[in-house]
Amino acid sequence: MSIVLRYCYQKHNYDDFMGFVDCYSNFDEDTMEPKLTGQIIAQTVKHFIKTKTMCGHWY
Repeated sequence: MSIVLRYCYQKHNYDDFMGFVDCYSNFDEDTMEPKLTGQIIAQTVKHFIKTKTMCGHWY
């Protein structure tokens, strides 16, 4: 999954690519298929923000 920061500044829209995140490290033990839920994605994005030292206090 790619993380992109989108924002408006002085009436212009900007998209800044921040990096890639491996979402397939979570597997369902029964099926051995990748498991992605909204909660897992949210935790992954929070972890990414914390590790990149980007305003980690806003969430």
